Amino acid sequence: MKTIIIVGAGAAGMMSAAYAVKNNAHVILVEQNKILGKKLRITGKGRCNVTNYCTPQEFLQNIPTNPKFLFSAINNFTSFNTIEFFEKNGVKLKIERGNRVFPESDKSIDIINAFKKILNNKNCEILNEKVKKLIVQNNNCTGVELASGKKLSADSVILATGGVSYPKTGSTGDGFKLAKSIGHTITPLKPSLVPIVSNNTVCKKLQGLSLKNVAIKVVDKNKQSIVYKDFGEMIFTHFGVSGPIILSASSHLKNISKNQYSLIVDLKPALDDSTLDKRLLKDFSKNINKDYINSLYELLPNKIIPIIAKLSKIPLH
Repeated sequence: MKTIIIVGAGAAGMMSAAYAVKNNAHVILVEQNKILGKKLRITGKGRCNVTNYCTPQEFLQNIPTNPKFLFSAINNFTSFNTIEFFEKNGVKLKIERGNRVFPESDKSIDIINAFKKILNNKNCEILNEKVKKLIVQNNNCTGVELASGKKLSADSVILATGGVSYPKTGSTGDGFKLAKSIGHTITPLKPSLVPIVSNNTVCKKLQGLSLKNVAIKVVDKNKQSIVYKDFGEMIFTHFGVSGPIILSASSHLKNISKNQYSLIVDLKPALDDSTLDKRLLKDFSKNINKDYINSLYELLPNKIIPIIAKLSKIPLH
């Protein structure tokens, strides 16, 4: 029986362990956190966006940078394989807008528990330890040395430590250091999905306001072109904007210079100009004896009304 050491018990580590156990390997899963899947627990606001219901071709078309890198992986284990894996292991899934796949329960813990059930196997050993060093002999990685000084031997080692995106969950970049220590080249690291900073004072005034079912467009003002558009949820912060559609947009912003990009938010994307005009006239007619600023409460969130009213240049009272 082959022994495989897996460093990191996040989504990748647990999936690797599940398939190694299934293929009759002895697995030693080493995780520095006291719990498995720490970052997995908070993904998708705690709901866990497992995958997207789409073909490999559609999947790759939506990767903003270097989709070729994922070509082999996604064709060997598709989104449909992922769905089948979890449903076979007792997790009912559902498909939402944008073909996003979530647990039917909206609880990420169900995904983690499915992994735990598989790994509760005599061939899987879980260690709550930190890996200090990779052991290499004759150009092969033959084991690891733990922070405690204990050495473990294996036929192969899988590094599944995650990136540097969320240090509090254990994503501290240890895997890059371990890989570099045995001769791998590490390319410069940079964030991919991040909030967007804006110098527009409106954002700070709207801090904490969450918008649902809005559309956005990001325009490159230098090229006069739309670089990204999306539909969904966003939130205003003290420094700019964030939320799912903003994070997705951020990966499309390249070589950023000051005032290069503008963000256009459509608060009512389901209404064309004519329909919106009729809606406004209806609201104004209904509130004919009220001040203008008090006639928009059915159309807009309270916090944004003073901003929109001021931008319209119509006297508020």
